[in-house]
Amino acid sequence: MTTAYPLQQDLAWIATDMAENVAVFITAGEGPIPRAVLDYPDMALEEWEDRVLELPTSSEAKLLISVSKPEAYGKFAERGLFVYDWIDFHRSASQQVGYYEPVATPVRAMTLSLLPQPLRTLASLILLGDRFDEGKGVDPANTVICLHATS
Repeated sequence: MTTAYPLQQDLAWIATDMAENVAVFITAGEGPIPRAVLDYPDMALEEWEDRVLELPTSSEAKLLISVSKPEAYGKFAERGLFVYDWIDFHRSASQQVGYYEPVATPVRAMTLSLLPQPLRTLASLILLGDRFDEGKGVDPANTVICLHATS
């Protein structure tokens, strides 16, 4: 049974790319979330962000956009994760792009094999075809079945 989309909750989930880089995706309460993430039985999605932030810092962060509170993105990149946000939340319908946009990158990237459990299992649930180190937007619905805020 699929869990319902967590409306109006700004949550974070993680995934890997073809090079085993790890990224965190911040939903802004609207971005698509892979069904496998929502259905994962051993940890509620609300706990994923805290688990990631328990990782020790291992990198410097490079912010890709200008925001008033950059630490919100930097704290993930400092742990070696590429960071994507659903920035469409802040746009009018005519200006929305329909994908997660890169907002921060680590100087030294964390790979799947370096992640401790249970984060390694969580990240391996979703393998996205895009390479996070290429700095492109990512639409997980192009690769995996996702739930959307409008689902």
